[in-house]
Amino acid sequence: MRDIAAGPPRPLTTDGFGFDALSPDGTFVVAQDAGGKKLLIPVAGGEPRVLPGVGSDDYILNIDSTGRSLFAARSGLPLRIERIDLASGKRALWKEIALSDPTGVDDIQSAQITPDGTCYCYTFMRSLSRLYYVEGLR
Repeated sequence: MRDIAAGPPRPLTTDGFGFDALSPDGTFVVAQDAGGKKLLIPVAGGEPRVLPGVGSDDYILNIDSTGRSLFAARSGLPLRIERIDLASGKRALWKEIALSDPTGVDDIQSAQITPDGTCYCYTFMRSLSRLYYVEGLR
């Protein structure tokens, strides 16, 4: 983090953290430590807090516009996006994304959601091939 008028940047975390999302009011970030734990880290400083109800297999899509919950998903088809309350860890299904034709698709590779939940997008890769059976070839 850097206050432009105050000088050089200062780290929000120690090395080994991956950034997931910034709260709408800029007061905290959601980050993942090297062990996969998801943490709430106050931007102003202070102790990080482990996110209840969020596992290492969840990937964070965004923090909602209220700053009280986040959108998260786990790999798989259909992709289940859940809203997780930051205080309690309670999970609720927000949307399930199923492909009309999942042939050749193993997973939805990434998804993004606007903080107000009005728009979302996702990507996937389709891998198709052909198998030929030949008899009597010499």
